[in-house]
Amino acid sequence: MSYITDTSTPASKVIHLDSAHAHVKYQKDDDGNLITTNFLYHMNEAIVCPDHLSMICSLHTATIPYSFYNVRNNVNNSLVIAYTETTRGGMYKVVFPSGSYNAQSFIRTFIEIMNGSTNFLTNPWESIDGVDQYRMYYYTEGEWVGVTSNPFLDTSDGKQALIIDAVLDRVRNRFNIFETNISNQATFIDLMWSESETTVGDLFGFRFDAPTRVPYSSDETTYLGSDKVIDMNDEIHGLYLRTSLTTDGTLNSETGTFSNILARIPIDVNFGSVIFHTPNNSTHKLQITLPTIKMIGVKLTDDKNRLIDLNGLNWQLSFQIDFVPRLQTLMGMTQSQRRDGVKLLQESQQRLKNKIKKKDKKK
Repeated sequence: MSYITDTSTPASKVIHLDSAHAHVKYQKDDDGNLITTNFLYHMNEAIVCPDHLSMICSLHTATIPYSFYNVRNNVNNSLVIAYTETTRGGMYKVVFPSGSYNAQSFIRTFIEIMNGSTNFLTNPWESIDGVDQYRMYYYTEGEWVGVTSNPFLDTSDGKQALIIDAVLDRVRNRFNIFETNISNQATFIDLMWSESETTVGDLFGFRFDAPTRVPYSSDETTYLGSDKVIDMNDEIHGLYLRTSLTTDGTLNSETGTFSNILARIPIDVNFGSVIFHTPNNSTHKLQITLPTIKMIGVKLTDDKNRLIDLNGLNWQLSFQIDFVPRLQTLMGMTQSQRRDGVKLLQESQQRLKNKIKKKDKKK
């Protein structure tokens, strides 16, 4: 349905919301704390749309603290490693503690885990729902179990320790990963980018079908190099604001269908700053099909429709509601009306033919 802007309609209304004042928060984080980016707000005064008008909605402003992590539980935090060795070989998984990483701190953390001491690896970095979270796991009997010691540093029975190192190529913005202690390559590791539980491919700069073998190098000239530019944002460069006011106004390229996305908010600041979004140049407005607005549901997600966790901080946004005249729509004819119309057409055509015949006879 179309609409026409008209100054005779009621004045616009702006709804200012703060997640701190939400009446219902739907989800909790791993520690059991309520997440502030998925909530429902009940309005004490409802907005009622007159029968001859329609309501349209747009994002007025948004203020969001950039406090969400690029590495968090089940998101960009795990790497499966295949270890080839005679006694302790098998499948291992490195898990990165949740946090906001840049390229340097990310690769440094990877090196610290791979070359970490037994005490470091067996000390959990967090407990989620009463389950301790470790930095390294071993796959055995169909499940991942926290390691009791670092298998890569095991030197029992005359074995050599496998020492991993890596550097950041600042010119190409890629990682170079190599091993520095075992030159015979009888013992080695493969970084399994195609494994379903490997979620750090974009942060390391590797595609699913990228090479996996980490070679030996004493001078950093031979290495396993990223096959694409690293992206510490996990290709997440914007936030999506979804509301219960609209249902099908914006196309979501991930699903190929229209969804309840009201606006996309670009991330144009660094971690620790505040995103101030005022879409002054935006003319995108979505029609509200509800005759009355009594409650508003709001959800903030990333490009992949994953809920954003601001780690305890609140955020604010404003909606603008405009009233516009409703255009009259043409009603379709019923079957009997169509039959009557055909009959009238036939009768008029017959009268026209009769007139033509009479004129011809006179001539």
